[in-house]
Amino acid sequence: MRDEIPGSIITVTPKKQWTHARHPYLSGEVSAVRIDATVLGLVPLVLSSEGEWEAEGELGARSHGKRPVFQMQQVIPGPLEDYESNLIVEAKEREAVGDHAAAEELLTKALALDLRCLEALAHLGDRALRYWPSLAMRHCKLGVAIGTLTVGEEFDGVLPWALLDNRPFLRCLHGMGRALWRLAQPDAAAEVFRRLLRLDPADHLLARANLAAIEAGKTWKEMEGGEP
Repeated sequence: MRDEIPGSIITVTPKKQWTHARHPYLSGEVSAVRIDATVLGLVPLVLSSEGEWEAEGELGARSHGKRPVFQMQQVIPGPLEDYESNLIVEAKEREAVGDHAAAEELLTKALALDLRCLEALAHLGDRALRYWPSLAMRHCKLGVAIGTLTVGEEFDGVLPWALLDNRPFLRCLHGMGRALWRLAQPDAAAEVFRRLLRLDPADHLLARANLAAIEAGKTWKEMEGGEP
């Protein structure tokens, strides 16, 4: 069973099944949500080689010495030089003035044009985090799954934040980790933060601090100033 987020596969524990007007119906509780980007038929994003990174002493690095550095293609529907056609820039502007509905509509439009727009998924995840963390996790998890189509699960290169086009994928990882933490899944959140730190050893998004807090037994509520 799929829901409104592309690539989402829902597992339902049935409680009641019936037929009305010859149509079968089923009700129950959602027991799991899995994101499978491979079913979407997307063209993987392009990786460009950008030199090497010193790997010695990095948390979780599977290799020592120098690691290859890459930049992941960033997809933004609409010409970057044309402000009126740049849906992501316009969405940020609408969000800044409090027009949240317009911002979400623009981000959704960007995804309708190209689902590989990880920047839109990261923004949608960030917007949903405080009021609907499960939705935030699914937006960010889809972004991570799409990026993983390019790099694979065992990728041991570096995608530094300093290379601008890497930022949407890194922000999706960061958002996924924070959502899992808020959903009281600290072990899963810690694994995401470890992956983020391997990809961006300079740690712009403070994965190391989040990981340390989780390992110290801190909850999301304790770290976010009492937010529910």
